[in-house]
Amino acid sequence: MGPSMSTPDTPQPLQDHTGSQQRLSAIALVAALLVGASTAVWGWPGAWLATAALPAVLLGLSAAHIAHSRLSGERLRLGFILMGFFLGSISAIGSVALMRAAAQPPEVNLKYTRTLNVPPDLVWESVAEPLMWTRWDASIGNLETGTTATKPGARYPSTMLLHAQPIPTTHVLEELEEQRLIRWAIELQEGTKLRDLSITLRLEPVGQTTVATYEVGYLMPEVLVRGLIGAALADDFENASEASLRQLDELIEDNLSN
Repeated sequence: MGPSMSTPDTPQPLQDHTGSQQRLSAIALVAALLVGASTAVWGWPGAWLATAALPAVLLGLSAAHIAHSRLSGERLRLGFILMGFFLGSISAIGSVALMRAAAQPPEVNLKYTRTLNVPPDLVWESVAEPLMWTRWDASIGNLETGTTATKPGARYPSTMLLHAQPIPTTHVLEELEEQRLIRWAIELQEGTKLRDLSITLRLEPVGQTTVATYEVGYLMPEVLVRGLIGAALADDFENASEASLRQLDELIEDNLSN
């Protein structure tokens, strides 16, 4: 009799079937983790499934390759694993950011409050005229008043600082209540993903001091835009609100000392 031929312990078709099952199981597990965690935090929209698909495939295939190699004794493809985990991790971060953005309302309203140690009439002297805002409002790069009268409906060509970059805008004086409130509607360039942008300054007398509230409101309807720049834009406006009231306080002190 001739020498016997050694055969693999597991037939090739069965190995392929087992490997496919491992890959599908790993993908399903990663997708379930992403969808389950996001649903627990932000609630359930069906879009979670589509958003989790790419990181689930990338991370799932990498994990399945490791598991299959350990069971079958095949050599690990280190480059494939590292690339899969790297791209999968990046896409997972993006997926979670999109999920978070989708769960947030498109309307954003931010407020920052500061107590100024003077009554409202002295604060009003530094904010009543539009041109004065360029001296303390951190969000305004430039404001052209010309001979335009200061009254509701007045329009002023301007530039606004977003992400530290000046962009052309138009400030429209929407509401004016002496010693109490000024509200601007800011018109942005056509095609800008930000809509209905407004800035409001409220003054509330408290004894011989004034509680000043700087409010920013805007609409960001597109989920992808909210996911990409929503958090950074909110941080920009929050920082500008804080800086504006601080600079207004300093301006009033300078005016009183001169």
